Amino acid sequence: MWPVRPFPKDQSLGPWYRLAAVILWPPMMTITRREWLGAEHLGSPGDGMVVAANHMSWFDPMVIAHFMNDHDRPPRYLAKDSVFQVPVAGRIIGGAGQIPVFRESDNAQDAVRAAVAAVNAGEAVVVYPEGTLTRDPELWPMVGKTGAARIALQSGKPVIPLAHWGAQDVMAPYTKEFNVFPPKLVQVIAGAPVDLDDLRGQGLSSEILIEATSRILDAITELLATLRNESPPADRWNPRAGRREPVQHPMPRPRESDERGMGIMAVTKKAPAKKAPAKKAPAKKAPAKKAPAKKAPAKKAPAKKAPAKKAPAKKAPAKKAPAKKAPAKKAPATRAAATKKTVVKRTAKRA
Repeated sequence: MWPVRPFPKDQSLGPWYRLAAVILWPPMMTITRREWLGAEHLGSPGDGMVVAANHMSWFDPMVIAHFMNDHDRPPRYLAKDSVFQVPVAGRIIGGAGQIPVFRESDNAQDAVRAAVAAVNAGEAVVVYPEGTLTRDPELWPMVGKTGAARIALQSGKPVIPLAHWGAQDVMAPYTKEFNVFPPKLVQVIAGAPVDLDDLRGQGLSSEILIEATSRILDAITELLATLRNESPPADRWNPRAGRREPVQHPMPRPRESDERGMGIMAVTKKAPAKKAPAKKAPAKKAPAKKAPAKKAPAKKAPAKKAPAKKAPAKKAPAKKAPAKKAPAKKAPATRAAATKKTVVKRTAKRA
C-alpha cells in the first residue's frame, strides 16, 4: 500500500518541491520495490548534515530523494548547472531549492558557499563526491572531488555516507532508457557519520581535503559492498588514468597509523622466521642432486661399445695378405739368378 503523503511533514517546503514530489511519487511507487536501511543515521528534521552518496545512474537522484522524503529529510542536491537548463524539469528543480554547480568558472565556489549556508540552516544537502556517474567498470565508487569534504569541514557538520543499489536496473549508466517492468528492487542504506574530527580546524590544505574525501568514499564503498554482498576492490578507479589505483590517504587517523606501524613491525619480525625454513629447502634438494650420480652407469654404455671398435683390429690380418705376396716377387729374383748362372756357365764353356 502506498504511504498517505508524497512529501515530508516540513511545511516550509515551497510549491515547486511539492509539485515535484507529487509528479514523481506515483511512478516511483509503481516501477520500484524499496528496501530502506540505516534511516536512524539521518537524524531529526533541523539537523544539518552533508549526505554523500554514490552515483551510478541518472535515475538514482529520485531513489535517494524517495528514501529521504520517507524519513522526513527533504534533500537539497548539488547538481551540475546543465541540469537546470533542461526545459520544464530544470525550472522545477531550481524552484525546489536545489543548488547549481558551475564547474570551472568564477562561480564554482558559489555552490560550496550556498551548501554551507543550507547545512548550517539545518538542511540535508546531498552531494555526489564522484562529481558524475562512476566510470568504474563494476560500478564501484571512483576517485572523487573534494566538494563534500569542503562543505563538511567549513560547516563543522557531519557527513552521512549513503549507498544505493538497483537504480542501474531501472536506467542503465549513461543511458536515458527506462526498464520499468517488472518492478525493480532498489536498496538504500545510510551509515554512521564519517570520522573527520582529527581533520577539523586545520585549514583546507590539499592533503586534508584528499584525506577527508578518501574517508568519505571508503565509507560509501563499504556500505555498497554490504548491499551487493561482495568484496570491493582494494584500489579505486581513476577516470583520468583509466585504471584502478591505490587509495590515497596522506593523513591517516593517528590510531590507524599506530596500527599500521604495529602491523608492519609484526610482519617484519615474522618474515625472517618464515624465511629460515625456506633456506632449508635447498638442503632437501640435495638428494635430488644425487640423481645425476645415478646416471654414471648410463655413461658406461659407451664403454661397452669398445669391443665394437675392435672389429677394425681384426682387419689387420687382411692387410698382411700383401705381405704374403712378397715371396711371389722373389720368384723372378730366383729366375734372374738362375739365368745369370746359366750365362756364366755358358761363357765358361765357350772359353
